[in-house]
Amino acid sequence: MPRLIWSPSSLDDLKGIDRYLAPLDGAAAGRILRAIRATAERLRDYPRIGRAIEERFHVLGVRTTPYLLIYRIIDTEIEIVRIRHAREDWLGEIEGEL
Repeated sequence: MPRLIWSPSSLDDLKGIDRYLAPLDGAAAGRILRAIRATAERLRDYPRIGRAIEERFHVLGVRTTPYLLIYRIIDTEIEIVRIRHAREDWLGEIEGEL
């Protein structure tokens, strides 16, 4: 089973999501963060489930949330690169890393 790695940027994204949502609706923030983590864990069993972007990156929507996991597969590791809201212009940010 591949090892799951969270990049520093993805951990910052998680913190930012929590900082934004928790004051608005703490229960919703908890549900969304759990859904994000569960989706990331699912990648360990199905690493290619996401849509490919170029050759190095994949994107996978987190069910019941507006968030996307942007990740890459490196040998026996899956690295969560960023977590972005679906309405954000995140593709240009990722293309800078290609």
